[in-house]
Amino acid sequence: MYGYKIIDKRYVITPEEAEVIKKIFTDCASGKTYQMICDELNSKGIKTHTGEFKPGFIYKMIHNKKYIGIVETNRVVFDNIVPRIIDDDLFIRAKHLMNANSHRGAKYNARVPYLLIDKLYCGYCGERLTAEAGNTRISNPSRYYKCSTIKRHKGECMSKSIRKEKLESFVTSKIKTALLESNTLNQIAEYICTAYNSTVTDDKMLSLNEKALVRNKKEIDNIMTAIKNGLYNEIMKEELNNLEAEKHKLEVENVKLKSKNKNKLTPKMALSFQESLMDVDNDSEAQRKRLIDRFVKKVIVYNNRTDIYLIAGLDTKEISDDVKDEV
Repeated sequence: MYGYKIIDKRYVITPEEAEVIKKIFTDCASGKTYQMICDELNSKGIKTHTGEFKPGFIYKMIHNKKYIGIVETNRVVFDNIVPRIIDDDLFIRAKHLMNANSHRGAKYNARVPYLLIDKLYCGYCGERLTAEAGNTRISNPSRYYKCSTIKRHKGECMSKSIRKEKLESFVTSKIKTALLESNTLNQIAEYICTAYNSTVTDDKMLSLNEKALVRNKKEIDNIMTAIKNGLYNEIMKEELNNLEAEKHKLEVENVKLKSKNKNKLTPKMALSFQESLMDVDNDSEAQRKRLIDRFVKKVIVYNNRTDIYLIAGLDTKEISDDVKDEV
């Protein structure tokens, strides 16, 4: 299994491969596709145990719970067999985003991005809204969001289609209005800092662990030197086994601490970033996408109103009576 080797019938982390695995999960969580990740790794000459990286290999890796230390056998869960390489938060984010990407076939209908396609739900049947276009033979066809129950003939629904541009502009406008009220940006900044900094390890902890690892390796070297000089006994053998077990634990802990060893985020830094996202030109599709991706959790569409829910625990509902367009 990539990232591990078997020593004395135990899974032991391979540090170099563990770093590659962490990068793969981080890239997935940031939105890179399987193919983009494979191309980058292969261009650097990084290999799997059998050859070049392929999208299918990355897919299996992202869904493999062994990387968070979990083994499931016959519905029984074990968490003490395989040492974890990835923390739970990164595993969930990477898996969730890549699963979402697999449902984005309609996102680029005729190469036109539908910015809300992953966040829109019908207020009547609860199904997702999907991309719909008018006469695609003309140069600039009308584009809509349409309830998937109606589009795929899965049943009856009273939802009506809505123009893509109008809904996207409406949502970005309402986001800006909501975030500028009641010091909301400051609340989000504090939330982000708390969530992010909880994953950051103090440099002192990493330093202490590395010093312990150095001492451990020195003690092992001393015993090995004594053995080479013919000074071998059962007590020495037992001590060596204990030191090897301790070394394994320290190496695993070192990988965990390095994965969390980042600079802490201050509220001022988070607020500055949030404010930069707020400076959006509503005519710029790229800037509207950035705002939607960062702040919108989901949007529920009815025929006479649209409910917008924000992320970061700040569920905010905006209601409108005129956003809908009947087709």
